[in-house]
Amino acid sequence: MTVHGSKGLEFPYVFVVNCVEERFPTRRKGGDIDLPDELVKEVLPEGDYHYQEERRLFYVAMTRAKKQLFLTSAEDYGGARKKKVSRFVAELGDTLVAGQFPISDFQSFRAEQITHNDEQPNFDRLYSLPKTFSFSQIRAFQVCPYQYKISYILKIPMKGSPYFSFGNTIHLTMQRFYERVQQLNSVTQGSLFDLGSAPEKKDGDIRVPSYEELEALYEGAWIGDWYQDERQRIGYHEKGKDLLKTFYKKNQKHWTVPVALEGGFRIKIGSYVITGKIDRVDQLSDGSLSIIDYKTGASKEKLDTEDKQQLLLYQKATTELPQYRNIGPVSNLTYYYVADDMETSFLGTQKELEKFEDTVMKTLDEMHTIDFRNITREDGCGRCDVCTSLL
Repeated sequence: MTVHGSKGLEFPYVFVVNCVEERFPTRRKGGDIDLPDELVKEVLPEGDYHYQEERRLFYVAMTRAKKQLFLTSAEDYGGARKKKVSRFVAELGDTLVAGQFPISDFQSFRAEQITHNDEQPNFDRLYSLPKTFSFSQIRAFQVCPYQYKISYILKIPMKGSPYFSFGNTIHLTMQRFYERVQQLNSVTQGSLFDLGSAPEKKDGDIRVPSYEELEALYEGAWIGDWYQDERQRIGYHEKGKDLLKTFYKKNQKHWTVPVALEGGFRIKIGSYVITGKIDRVDQLSDGSLSIIDYKTGASKEKLDTEDKQQLLLYQKATTELPQYRNIGPVSNLTYYYVADDMETSFLGTQKELEKFEDTVMKTLDEMHTIDFRNITREDGCGRCDVCTSLL
């Protein structure tokens, strides 16, 4: 059985074979069909993308086991050279707990990696920090260094949840709905540098998709994974329909045409480069900008300093970048909690922005002093999804 064929299935005992380099992960391959250069319209993923996909498949294979998981490898597969144990097996070294023992060859493999200078750069690259950082990375490190290591350095996928499947469904539905609003009102958004003011229209002049089209977008965006059973899946599905009815009715006389959806940015804070995407940017009737971020977690009526960090980053980006600044000043920052159809808004003060920048620089300074090879579960918070999933 292939790993792809095992998706959605579980077995008491699972054997994952061929856990060696160039077999799992496979060697990066080219496309099956070579296209002429003039027909290629976009840049395809390169670099580590292939191994990220292979790592996700390895995770799928591992999580098919209910009781025991066996990872097997061999040195001799008939070639001239001995095979090396898969990098994915090596990455499991820090996640082994009592009652789980690596094979002796794996132990000697790790010792060889550590003691031989010519092999050491492999682990240096594996545990190296990226050149740019997102807010999610910064926040993960603030909450739990172990979570940061697992999620952003080793890039090990984690089990999902019904709450996040539902939240992401609503998030995608809203994005596609407002893309249709842009299309219906002749607003094009090719890139960040193509941004322009929203068309001057009264509420009654703004064209929006029908509610039936919104429902169709919802069905197309529906993510049915990670629910406990069919009853829970149906319950969330119906909740989504009710939420969208409320949303559509509430906004019938207050529609806006976004000037940007999933608008990317790249700014510097101190010596560090921060990148990200803003879910939605609206231009209000007075010409100012309203920044909206969809949240899939539990709603909050009052925001503390930590809660405000992400929107403060967006305020800094839209205030500094001329593509946004030339449209209008930022007047409003809003978290839209999609699961509860609730909005919480504020605008950052200069003091809050300065404190936020200082916090980011201190966090990234600390991150660069840590050797993540030495970060184990004992350094984790014990409460986040990563810590609880790997217990």
